[in-house]
Amino acid sequence: MLKNILMHASLLAVLLVSTVVSAEEPTVAETPVVAETPVVAETPAVTNAPLPDPAPLPTLAAGSGLFQTLTAVPGTPWTFGLAMHMEFFRYTDFLVANQNETNSRTAGGVHFQMFFPHAIEAFATIYSMSNINERQYVSETSEPSTQMALGDFLFGAKYSHRITPFLNLGGALVGRLYSGMAEVGPDLSATSLGFHLLASLDGRTLAPNAPLPFLVHLNLGYVYDGSSNVLGDSPRSADYATVEPLYGYMVQAFALGISQSRVQFSLGLELPFKVKGMTLSPVVEYGFRFYTDGADDTLMGWRHRVAVNGNVAADDTFSQNLMVGVRWHIRPQVALSAGVDLALDYPGYAVAPPLPVYNVFAMLSYHVAESKGPCVAEIREVVKEVDRTPPVEPMGTIHGKVTDEKGAPVEGATIDFVGTQLPRQATDAQGMFTSMPVKPGSYTVRVGKKDYHDQDLQVTVVRTDAATDVTMQLKAKGPEQCSIYVFVKDEEGKPVGGTLRVEGKSMDEKEVKQEVALSAEGKAEVKVFPGAYEIIYSEPEHLTRSATVTLPKCTVTPVELIVKKKPAKSTAQINRKQRQITITERIQFKLDSAELLAESLIILDEVAALMIDNPEILELEVQGHTDNKGKADHNLKLSQDRADAVREYLVKQGVKGDRLTSKGYGHTKPRFANISSRLREKNRRVEFKINKMKED
Repeated sequence: MLKNILMHASLLAVLLVSTVVSAEEPTVAETPVVAETPVVAETPAVTNAPLPDPAPLPTLAAGSGLFQTLTAVPGTPWTFGLAMHMEFFRYTDFLVANQNETNSRTAGGVHFQMFFPHAIEAFATIYSMSNINERQYVSETSEPSTQMALGDFLFGAKYSHRITPFLNLGGALVGRLYSGMAEVGPDLSATSLGFHLLASLDGRTLAPNAPLPFLVHLNLGYVYDGSSNVLGDSPRSADYATVEPLYGYMVQAFALGISQSRVQFSLGLELPFKVKGMTLSPVVEYGFRFYTDGADDTLMGWRHRVAVNGNVAADDTFSQNLMVGVRWHIRPQVALSAGVDLALDYPGYAVAPPLPVYNVFAMLSYHVAESKGPCVAEIREVVKEVDRTPPVEPMGTIHGKVTDEKGAPVEGATIDFVGTQLPRQATDAQGMFTSMPVKPGSYTVRVGKKDYHDQDLQVTVVRTDAATDVTMQLKAKGPEQCSIYVFVKDEEGKPVGGTLRVEGKSMDEKEVKQEVALSAEGKAEVKVFPGAYEIIYSEPEHLTRSATVTLPKCTVTPVELIVKKKPAKSTAQINRKQRQITITERIQFKLDSAELLAESLIILDEVAALMIDNPEILELEVQGHTDNKGKADHNLKLSQDRADAVREYLVKQGVKGDRLTSKGYGHTKPRFANISSRLREKNRRVEFKINKMKED
């Protein structure tokens, strides 16, 4: 691992030296000022260009920010950064209390970050660790004293957005692939993935007069962490006579950076200020983590047998840390960073390994930017005297009045001058308005108000010594029309054509009659005002059908009509002389029941079509009759039920219910003497009597 880190350090050092050498000779730039009028005086001056803000630097993990807190401040598009860092920690009785054990931990990472347009950043880090645990080992453990994690890979992307000149918000997605035990490649089962919300406040813009410039960064996120899969199952207390297996497990977990899923929060403060042309930034950060998976039940079984450093409860699910450091931007592209990470609160050993008591770190970073550092610019300042008094242009105004169709003034109508920068205006109580001064020319004046149609008027301003008078009349909008979408199909579900008649009254009692043709797909849109309407379908080859629609207000209203073909021979007709609808076949029911048989439905479909086609029939009585077999009260009820069933079916086919009545007569009105089964069968019948006609 150290060999790889030294190789990366060598490459980065070469980049640093080449940058410093190339920047030793300042660039001289001459910026002439082009004059449009004769020169009066010329004063040469030499100034230093201000230093740009230093480029964002990577955190110790991945992504740009402070040491642990990501920043929402975007970098310069199409630039990238390289960095490497080292960490060191050594402490006695750290993991295990009173065992004279010493942990020496060395870690480091190589970082890459790329900035894209639209404030997007992509980043990646290769992170390696080595931990040496020196203590007295016993026979029940076989873990080596040196534990190494080679080549953990961190990667992710970040987006930020400027809300105000001093506030940026953003989000970051960060993943981590842990290297497997005794493996070169990653253990995919131990992948972790986190999402973080970012906020950065720039005090240099918010409070420019503050004693010290400052930036505040805040992160809040959740990390799903599967790194515990690297170690496999934790040891059970009941399987071992000594606590050494637990201590060995704890050493491995700490050495490999094992953790668990958590909610984490961090707050960082940096104070960047200039020192001899360089930027020095003291940094303070606070971190808090809450581990959401809770304590490992197996590890909790050791709690009465072990002693750990700090006497932390085994199931403590919180940890806190404080980071203090400084960043020294030697040049805008090159920076050195150093600091220390102090643990304030450990998690319990059954939750996650403890944080290092302290962790010393240092970082060297290089950022490939467009700027080549400060330069000395030679500027020739040309002083000229020019008459800047603008010529006075002639201006006019538009003076107007807005009325309704009756000539009454319309107050509060909006006035827009289309295609100009003139402000929107509103008419006063007299419907009047006057524009701001305008140049002579042609203007489009647009007037609008709720419940009125917008109106445009072309106005030509010619005179500048008087206002151009206009009068605009607004037309009130009528009541909203509703759409009824009608779909007509046959019994097989195929669309059919034909004509729709729409009859009824609107809410204001206006009669409505219109005809609408169906499309080849059997569809039509009927436009009406709110009210009650009957939609009637008619077509020579099909029986007439209708549907009633009531619209108290406009809503999307679909209506589906299923139509049947006319039979080859009609079974129903109107006998006006006898004032009845006669049928040539009897209406059939199930035995001793009011349930209609299917073969009788086509007869009733024809009766319904006759009623729809002949609205002059105002009242039709459906009569039910039986023979004299059975009890009289039973026959009376059966005949009433059958008459009701026929009436209900006719209503479903589109006949208005207020045109139909039903009455059962039992066996009180036989047509023939009940002396044979054939005659009794004829007495079991349904008849349709016309009680009221329009001409009555």
